[in-house]
Amino acid sequence: MTIVRIIGNAPTAADGMDPKFKGVYLGVNSAPLLFKARGMRCDHLWIQDWRFIDEKGHMFKEAGVDLNDSHLYVCSYFRRALVPYKQVSFVRSLGRDGFSLHPDRGVFEGYSAAYGALQLALGWKPKRVELYGVDFSYSLGANRFYQTRVGWDLDLHVHEKQIIGMQKAKKLIEDKLGIEVAFMTDSLVNTLIPIDT
Repeated sequence: MTIVRIIGNAPTAADGMDPKFKGVYLGVNSAPLLFKARGMRCDHLWIQDWRFIDEKGHMFKEAGVDLNDSHLYVCSYFRRALVPYKQVSFVRSLGRDGFSLHPDRGVFEGYSAAYGALQLALGWKPKRVELYGVDFSYSLGANRFYQTRVGWDLDLHVHEKQIIGMQKAKKLIEDKLGIEVAFMTDSLVNTLIPIDT
């Protein structure tokens, strides 16, 4: 049994990066940029948003990040864009609403890449899953650790669904599997009173 650390894309993501950590690092979307900046390697990477291969791939190239250094996990409909990559596992998308305790059968996308990563993390049969940089705060001008245009990439219309989905997922994992799920940084998942139970 091990600890899986999910590294999201909020500015607090770097708080979970420690070269001495002995568990499994599972980066989300642009996390390899953070790993590279700290002289670390992103061993496993979940890319749920195709833009990180097609439209935003230039960010990796400009930073000298080679995605072939990571084992990529992607939704099966990415197949066309992933021909150049060596280590790719295609994961079946089961839609948006729901949560899979069996990632080998597929994952639900849940309006957030971190939601897919949380399901994928269960494949390592961890004793604990820690999430860093999964804040859902979307602070104006600082919603990601990398620079974005103001008002761009803010999924505010699904914000409530993201938080409620993560709250329900945490409870399901802890109740059904006995695996502790901890949002380690300043996440609204910890502080927002659930609107829908």
